[in-house]
Amino acid sequence: MAQWLDHPGTITNVDLFDGTSVEVPASEVPEAQRFVYAANGVGTEDRERATERFPVVRVETLPTDGRGNIVPKGAARIHRVTELGPGGRLLRSSIRMRRTP
Repeated sequence: MAQWLDHPGTITNVDLFDGTSVEVPASEVPEAQRFVYAANGVGTEDRERATERFPVVRVETLPTDGRGNIVPKGAARIHRVTELGPGGRLLRSSIRMRRTP
């Protein structure tokens, strides 16, 4: 595997509902959440194939009610999570849905 540079140090988690943010030391975050790996420009989970590694420095969470309205985290049905690298580079995004009874 290639030798990679270390993470710059912190990850800022931002709740886009109210704009609050919390900085977390990168060393306290699992590696799979601290870095995004790519092989020839395509994201990969296989670190042995990776040709690039990007540090996640900002995680934005947008909680919505499932109809597109932004709501507090506790009331959200859907959380859109965007992970950004240095300079605001989009690294990965996902949608997490809460089950309703």
